[in-house]
Amino acid sequence: MRRSNTGFSFRQIQAVPVTDISSAHDEQLGKVLALVESGNPYASHLCFQFYPLFLGYPDMREHINVSRGRLIKINPKLFVELLAKYHRVSEMTDANLETLLGNFGDEYVDQWEKRLEETRDRIESIRRVRDHDDITSRCLRVLEQMLARTLQYFQEEDALPET
Repeated sequence: MRRSNTGFSFRQIQAVPVTDISSAHDEQLGKVLALVESGNPYASHLCFQFYPLFLGYPDMREHINVSRGRLIKINPKLFVELLAKYHRVSEMTDANLETLLGNFGDEYVDQWEKRLEETRDRIESIRRVRDHDDITSRCLRVLEQMLARTLQYFQEEDALPET
């Protein structure tokens, strides 16, 4: 089995499901995003670095944010490090940060119980990070606000799921 220079075997890379991207010419980006979702640190750095290049392409940015957000549970320390390195978090609005932290992907649309669980998991993952206190506390605050809004929705609808 040949190995790539990232330490992954080519069979491992091919086994990772490619993130759904609509056009065939974006398949290569899908492969990078799949590597991010598998925890590959090189692909994760690349993904955070090239994100600004997709300004004006909201669909692509959404796919990138889904993969970057999934990194929170896979490697929360790396996620926070990359956020600190490639973004001016102090200049980001809460809404912009929420776009990254709370974009769970299509499989979570209208799946409120799954969204609650995923938000809680991301909160717990970020809590384990001991570096970049300013960024981790900001991420936690935004995620906790998202959780509170979702719970408020359930209370208003009188449909609070089991916790």
